[in-house]
Amino acid sequence: MKKMAGYGPVTEIEFLRKNNNRAVNRQKKIRSIKLRGLHVFLIIVLFLMSGYAAYSIGKFMTGWEKLDIRSFKLINTPVFRNNEVRKILKKYGGNILTLNTNNLRNELMEIKEINEVSISRKLPSTVEVRLSLRKPAFQFLYKGKYNIIDKDGVILSETGGKMDGIMVIRDIGPSDLNDIFPGVSGLIDKRDIIEYISFREPYGTALKLKGTSEIFYTGNKVDLKKLKQYLKIRKKLGYNEKTIKSVDLRFKNRFYLEFEKEII
Repeated sequence: MKKMAGYGPVTEIEFLRKNNNRAVNRQKKIRSIKLRGLHVFLIIVLFLMSGYAAYSIGKFMTGWEKLDIRSFKLINTPVFRNNEVRKILKKYGGNILTLNTNNLRNELMEIKEINEVSISRKLPSTVEVRLSLRKPAFQFLYKGKYNIIDKDGVILSETGGKMDGIMVIRDIGPSDLNDIFPGVSGLIDKRDIIEYISFREPYGTALKLKGTSEIFYTGNKVDLKKLKQYLKIRKKLGYNEKTIKSVDLRFKNRFYLEFEKEII
């Protein structure tokens, strides 16, 4: 019996092998798809479990009484606005983790005596508030009250009481204060020799020194070097110091004296 063209034992074996390989590859693909699906499913489950665990922990932590704010540790207590600071701090309570530090800082920064604020949490229940304060430089006498101001002209207190050891600015209004302040801000460390600072038209800034009777007109900028030169030669002028009403220092290389009475 003749073999059919193209068919024989070898051909049948090759055909069966290919079919078997296809079946095996198909099963491998099915198993691979199942494994991938299982992996994706496990990842989703783990992700959901992690999210739920984080939510549960967060909910527990924000509701835990041991994390409730029990105290504010204030570093650098304000001299003039301490009560205002305490009132603001009393408004902030609850869980330390949910404290809105930005809102607290913004409220504190509205107090003029405060220059900068730093807030940090000290677990479990303390909030540290560190204040950088403006320092008193002058006291501005206006309508019988002393307003304490810093070197930049910011009013720190309007309580009306006079402070020892701080230079006085007097006999001027608030608008004049803005005019003279740039020229006198550098006199902070001269408070031991200056009794007060004023402003008089048309002379500008006026100084009264401790232990002297005359007023010194310095113009827009106080020239302490020229002032010292005058004090050095004053006794050599031959005049009774008590008769000198004012000294005009505004002009270069010259002093102009005004006397209480006309000198003949």
